[in-house]
Amino acid sequence: MQALASQEQNVVLIFKDKGKQERSIGFNNSCKNTFALILEGVSKKPTWQMQEFDAARENLYRWFPKIKDLWRELK
Repeated sequence: MQALASQEQNVVLIFKDKGKQERSIGFNNSCKNTFALILEGVSKKPTWQMQEFDAARENLYRWFPKIKDLWRELK
């Protein structure tokens, strides 16, 4: 996230079979400021203990037992 908040450009690398690079696509990082704002907001939140994370994940599993249910909700 820190790299995405500071990079002027991003590059997507596309690989073929056996790891041979086929193509690279560079583009301006138009989301740079958004990533910086996300980092700023996250830094102000308290750190979760692993037990708290596990409990939150279990709640998600109960609310969205199938991954397609979660994706439908995220739309």
